[in-house]
Amino acid sequence: MRKLKFNYRKLAEIRRIRGYNQSALATEIGLSRNSISLYEKGNTFPESETIHKLANALNVPATFFFKEDEDDFAISSPIFFRKFASSNLTHRLMAEGRTEWLAKIYSILSNYISFPTVNLPDFNKSPFLIEYSDSEIESLAEETRAYFGLGLNPIGNLINILEYKGIIFGKFSIANSLDAFSLWMNFRNSNVPFILIDQIKDSPTRTRFNCSHELGHLVLHKNLSLNLINDSFAFKRIEEQADGFASAFLMPKENIFSKVKPSFGIDELMKLKKVWGASVQAIIMRANKLGIFNDNKKTYLFKKLNYLGLNRRDPIDDLIKTESPSLLKESINKLINEANYPIINEILESLCISVDDLIELIGLSDENLEINKILEALSKNKPMLTLIQESKA
Repeated sequence: MRKLKFNYRKLAEIRRIRGYNQSALATEIGLSRNSISLYEKGNTFPESETIHKLANALNVPATFFFKEDEDDFAISSPIFFRKFASSNLTHRLMAEGRTEWLAKIYSILSNYISFPTVNLPDFNKSPFLIEYSDSEIESLAEETRAYFGLGLNPIGNLINILEYKGIIFGKFSIANSLDAFSLWMNFRNSNVPFILIDQIKDSPTRTRFNCSHELGHLVLHKNLSLNLINDSFAFKRIEEQADGFASAFLMPKENIFSKVKPSFGIDELMKLKKVWGASVQAIIMRANKLGIFNDNKKTYLFKKLNYLGLNRRDPIDDLIKTESPSLLKESINKLINEANYPIINEILESLCISVDDLIELIGLSDENLEINKILEALSKNKPMLTLIQESKA
């Protein structure tokens, strides 16, 4: 009989990832908030029946609570949330927890797969906020394009390009208040960039802009002090810089000047949207920034979009393919199909997360996972567990 210890820190971790506060979780399983608090502090330990209730409520196997803490990686930059100001703490904690899962999946896959070497320019060497001028942002976006060998033409599959440059992508479905976020993590003495994108959004151009925005953070703000994110003035400037970078990266000044005319209306901008993979709103803002559209023209065009009901989604969105991360998914498929290795089982057993969590994070389909086979395999030879109550040191 194998003896395992209840890890009280894992309870707090998964509770936050699932978006519960202590009171809500207590109500869900018929306990008091104080009981949950005591469990999370390690002052007392739940009985076996309670552990299974917690597991069911939080959608993890009971073995999740017996996993040891791992420190193969550590966050080495601020976490750049696309909508920090409008998102709440609960949603940010849910997102951060998924980042740790994604990093662990990357860690497991790295034992079998050689991932692309991180190859991003690093423009930020200072922990302090740098007041980049508009022209500097333009230049850095152009330098990044040149560094990637993209030239000045419209970018094809942006996510695949960034994956090839070493960025690890994941997906999440939490709330409309989050678009995307990014961070650097130290992994085996190397820094690895991560971007997580929201699956709720259904606009392909918005996804591209969000990814470009997060790329801006990764190359412009990598070494910023963590406390700058909590400074409202600094955060506003950081976001403005990332927006400016994204706009210049997707739509180089030289090419936009030759394509956009002051007389253009919505129809002409829709055609450019399809070419550049950027929203009409982003093209309007870019043209205004470059002086092609004056403020009156910008205001008129935004009002026209709203009047036509095209301010959120338009017919061109259906003609633009929605980009999706593929690197981790293809790595898993390669191990399953070419090496006949049960990597899914290893990931699920190692992380003790649900199949649904893996599907969401990596974008795998039910067919990829062969769920019935996985669940059957995981149900076999389950060890009997005896709980050891360990007092806090």
